[in-house]
Amino acid sequence: MAVVTLSSLDGSDIETFAVDLFQRWGIGKKGKDNGLLIVAAIGDRTARIEVGYGLEGIIPDAFAGRVLREVIFPA
Repeated sequence: MAVVTLSSLDGSDIETFAVDLFQRWGIGKKGKDNGLLIVAAIGDRTARIEVGYGLEGIIPDAFAGRVLREVIFPA
């Protein structure tokens, strides 16, 4: 698991940034694809939770979206 905060994406797309960073850093155990990345661009007022395929059964998109809406964005 990794949590990344930055002031701005400087015009980049949060989804592309998160996917690229997830792959570049190799988050999670090799062969299990069980990594989790939370990216928050504070100045852009955006965030994303990227989940490896190995965790999708435990952290589905609906749950990740709810965490963003109810926990991360209000804070």
